[in-house]
Amino acid sequence: MPAENVNELLEALRICAAVTDHDPAGDLPSRMPSAIRRHLRGELAALVRRHGTLAGETLSQRTRKRVVLYGDPRFVGPLASALAASGVHRLWIHATGQARLFEAMPAGLRSDDEGRPRGTALADAVWAVAPEADLRPFPGWTVPDLAIIAGPVGAATAPNRCWCAGLAPNSRSALATAWPWSAR
Repeated sequence: MPAENVNELLEALRICAAVTDHDPAGDLPSRMPSAIRRHLRGELAALVRRHGTLAGETLSQRTRKRVVLYGDPRFVGPLASALAASGVHRLWIHATGQARLFEAMPAGLRSDDEGRPRGTALADAVWAVAPEADLRPFPGWTVPDLAIIAGPVGAATAPNRCWCAGLAPNSRSALATAWPWSAR
């Protein structure tokens, strides 16, 4: 391709923000291990389109978030895997009991996980896409940045209460009182 055509193409791509001269990887903390930097290059490239020169800082902030996931393993596994792959590396999956065959899902539990402890099997699903993810329970009364109850709406925790301290009544009116937005 002639050089003038390449320059025209690059200029057109710059105008629509598809190409930038800024390297957002330079905005990531220097203490971030190189393996994580490499793992997140695709995510960083996607963030540039929306956040421009703030993409690196946006991703850096995401890596510091703490998320707890609770609920149906068919939803929790793929959701936790997606969060970890997108840069959220501090997750706690609250799962009890044994994995069951019907809970197998892409990016979640596998059929050969049947009979294994759910928490262990879900952790393996996350580590398959983000080996650097930290899945240890949060210490003490650490407040997560986000708590997700994944799955069909059933019992839910009232706001301003520890999600593990008790469950709100399992009715639409009780949920509407606890979380007005949930009844919509």
